[in-house]
Amino acid sequence: MGEQIKTQAIVLNKVDFKDNDRVLTLFSAQKGKLTASCKGVKKQNSKLRASSEVFALGTYILAESKGRYTVTGYDSIDSFFELRDDFDRLTLGVLFLKICEKSIAPDEQNIELFSLLVNSLHKLREPSVHPGFVASVFLFKYASIMGYQPELEICTKCFNNKDLIFFSAQTGGVLCKNCNDAQHLAITGGCLLYIKKICSNNFEDVFLYNPTNKQIKELYKVACYYTAYFFDEKLKIMEYINKYQIV
Repeated sequence: MGEQIKTQAIVLNKVDFKDNDRVLTLFSAQKGKLTASCKGVKKQNSKLRASSEVFALGTYILAESKGRYTVTGYDSIDSFFELRDDFDRLTLGVLFLKICEKSIAPDEQNIELFSLLVNSLHKLREPSVHPGFVASVFLFKYASIMGYQPELEICTKCFNNKDLIFFSAQTGGVLCKNCNDAQHLAITGGCLLYIKKICSNNFEDVFLYNPTNKQIKELYKVACYYTAYFFDEKLKIMEYINKYQIV
């Protein structure tokens, strides 16, 4: 084994390998996306068993050899186990992980996205908070972090600031009634107001607001429509959520 590194990370994905091993996809706050082997972890007496579960958040000790990592130590911070008791919240949590997995690169630090993911998972397990609102906040905050914060004050085609009643993923924000065509999404004034609140406030302050269930459904619809535009291929988990109306 070569050099050891210590990093806080969360498990985005796991793949069983051989009889007792797993290969983990980790999101490290300091080092971006890492692939790490976890040896003997499927054995009942393995001390690293908890480190190999999806959603596991903790401090990992990784041994590096020839560009490959092996988990040699783990200090748990959280497992987000409560999400497993609510299928809808669990599914949205998986959506957050998949989006991060597709967005981060090896050795590319993204502390802001890491913090958003962890904070969103914490908020997602709070029974008093609507999971669809958490998902909407995550998606719009994600867009902003990745450099795609939508234009919400003026029409993205004619720059008019009146009658902004459509949203365009292609142009990156709102459209006025004169610039719309069939491919764009109609939005209400209330939805636009909440998107502005999400984009302009810090994470915790957003949850001081209390949108109705109807407003949350619209928010999530717009957030999915906008976020999906950034990916070359469709996210199956997002399609599943929409098909079965989990939000």
